[in-house]
Amino acid sequence: MTHSQISTHKHYQQLSLSDRATIQALRATGDTATVIAQKLHRSKATISREITRGSVTQLDSKRHSHQVYLAETAQAIHDRKRDRTGHHAFLKTGRAFFKALTKELTRKPRVHSVDSFVHFYRDQGKSCPSTTTVYRYIDAGLLELDNMTLPKKLRRRVKGYKNAHKRKNKKPGLFIEFQKSSAIPRFTRDCAALVFHPLGAPIC
Repeated sequence: MTHSQISTHKHYQQLSLSDRATIQALRATGDTATVIAQKLHRSKATISREITRGSVTQLDSKRHSHQVYLAETAQAIHDRKRDRTGHHAFLKTGRAFFKALTKELTRKPRVHSVDSFVHFYRDQGKSCPSTTTVYRYIDAGLLELDNMTLPKKLRRRVKGYKNAHKRKNKKPGLFIEFQKSSAIPRFTRDCAALVFHPLGAPIC
């Protein structure tokens, strides 16, 4: 019995403004969500959700209401939703935190580090990004701080790749060197007594 296994992975890609404009044009000609999905090589569920999310109610000349999909409206809804989630949200909603963080880290003498101030801010019941996110914002130049004002960050050890910590040119121990030598036999069960070499390697 044979089993068919698909090893390819499908990566989701969000709809662009060009895709939404295509949906609007195809919807105006009367194409269904199934036909649009086939032409854009997307799933039917993705197109159906997009049409529902980006449709607005309009009135015709006879004062009859009907749903019309608009690409610009759908794109604006998508942008607003994106700005309210993830790292985009903290840059806008966390202005008070970043202002207090900048003031605290530039004061002399400085009391808090980035990590301690994040925990101090959270202990007050306020929402703020994690320490890793703050460092990522600093590296990207999104804050008024830079790495020169954070001496502790410059001493942080950055994790490398998987086998980066393997020691190179590691010398084997003395006992292993003696075991590799053909002049000195290894341990056997027939050894009646052990005689130790002056350097510490046992021989039979």
